[in-house]
Amino acid sequence: MLATKPNTRENTARHLSTYPATLETNVRARNASLNKKSKEKLKWIGTVLFCTAIASGLIYRYALIAQANLQVENLKQQVMDKQDEVAKMTKNIQDLERPARIIEIAKDKLGMVFVNSPTAQGGQSGDSQ
Repeated sequence: MLATKPNTRENTARHLSTYPATLETNVRARNASLNKKSKEKLKWIGTVLFCTAIASGLIYRYALIAQANLQVENLKQQVMDKQDEVAKMTKNIQDLERPARIIEIAKDKLGMVFVNSPTAQGGQSGDSQ
């Protein structure tokens, strides 16, 4: 509000008397605007942080799942290896328990003689008294 007669004391006093109120109103309006803008920024920052936290949590969970899947695959491979080893050992046991092999080792390496009847050994039929 410009005074038509700026040289008069009355107009100057009136202008100066309304100036602090206008200044205070302008400061309040600016502060309110800044508060509103800062609250808006805080909302956006909070939203971004929240979404980032959720995304990080999901990525972490998927990493755990992938790690668990890798461990399962490793364990499956170990089980298959052990099953092959058990099959080889079972075949080896069957070969070692073969009666013909046992008789051959007894004759050749131990010098044993095959006897058809237990009474031929003398004294085992019950008359050893």
